[in-house]
Amino acid sequence: MMTEQEESQSQQNKEKQEDEKLVDNAEKEPEIPGEKESIDKSTAPQISVGPKVESDSIETISTIGSIYNSTIQIGQSTENSKDEVTFKDPTRSFPSKPPGLLNFDYPQEVKERFVELKNNRILLVDCFDENMVRSACYELVNSTEENYEKRLLTFESNQLEQTDLQLDIFVNEKIGKGEKLVVVVSLVSLKCQIFLDSMFLKEDFKAQAIKDDLKRNDIMLICFANTAFLQETLDESSFHFYRWNIPFLPYLLKSYLKDETIAKSLEKQIVEQRNYGLWDENNSDSEFYGLISGYLRNGIGQLKEEVEKRSRYTKGQNVQDFILKEIRTVGPKELIQDDELVKNTVLYVATFFPELSRRDFDYVVSLLLECKKTEITVESSQVKTKKGRVIGTEYISTKKEEKDCIEIWEKDHDNIMAASHLQVIRSDSGSQIVDFSLPYLRGELKNI
Repeated sequence: MMTEQEESQSQQNKEKQEDEKLVDNAEKEPEIPGEKESIDKSTAPQISVGPKVESDSIETISTIGSIYNSTIQIGQSTENSKDEVTFKDPTRSFPSKPPGLLNFDYPQEVKERFVELKNNRILLVDCFDENMVRSACYELVNSTEENYEKRLLTFESNQLEQTDLQLDIFVNEKIGKGEKLVVVVSLVSLKCQIFLDSMFLKEDFKAQAIKDDLKRNDIMLICFANTAFLQETLDESSFHFYRWNIPFLPYLLKSYLKDETIAKSLEKQIVEQRNYGLWDENNSDSEFYGLISGYLRNGIGQLKEEVEKRSRYTKGQNVQDFILKEIRTVGPKELIQDDELVKNTVLYVATFFPELSRRDFDYVVSLLLECKKTEITVESSQVKTKKGRVIGTEYISTKKEEKDCIEIWEKDHDNIMAASHLQVIRSDSGSQIVDFSLPYLRGELKNI
């Protein structure tokens, strides 16, 4: 048997051997997880990460050629992390009506449409006039009981992170309080395309299932869009929700004229004239709206003048000849000249960038004219005098000079605008914008 002293000595020797073994292991280069073959350290990347982790783990990152290990928390796998992403409500509280927005003063029609909304749960409202359709939406929202939560979903905000939202979020996710809810959805931005597409369903039973789910939670959706934008997308055969298409002409005339009798009389005249082809050549609703709204922006007086011009037409006359002689007296050929680069650029911006503010309009024109030069005709003259008195000016000669385009634009700005039939007017929203004094010119210039 070993004495206590011998046992103590033996235990100390064992501990010493264990310590030496730990030191030896520490001096060895750490093995890289997943690596079985030798690596050329001169060409290897500095950091090597082990095999993909499919669950919660701490993964060791080994630096080749170094003597240290560092650990980082990798977290859950891609599959698990997707499951844990919490849905963020993309809506916000419905704002109060802006003071400048016109009133949609048709209570009976609003009442009828609201009944359809309650029955169908989804209502698509559209009009060529965006202010008109927004105003109608406010009236619909005001028709709901006070205990309903009012929310707004818009795709125009830069804060909206999710652009892939679809109609079924109102069924599968909690929006607002989740029930007794009316949501206004703005579909006037290109960013809303995915949501708009999701409203078109081949099978009507799918649409009915969505309506039933919304009704169960007492949720109503009011979606509004510009008709011009909607025309490019709308497929009636696969749209199984209720649509309210607001005709702009009667509502627009009444909002400007106030007197309903006068508005109806003027509307009747315009509709009759349009049937003869005196307003839009291709029977285009979009072009027709552009003309009516353009004349109204210049004042109700200009619209009445245009109606009066067209009233001179007699049945049997050649429509095109009448229009060119009596209505569209200024055409693209009179405006566009090959040797007028500055003016042509101004017309281009006014045609394809409508409703720009004065500042933005000047900026875009200057941007397009930057570093460009053009030839202009310069007349030289001398003053004629007699006995010290000026009696006239004598033109001697003309010559061509090259000049900077931006300099011409800045120096002769007002004259170029007038020659292009452009003016600064107040838009429907109250801001000042650049527009044609003759609204038909935009359509004419687009077609050349």
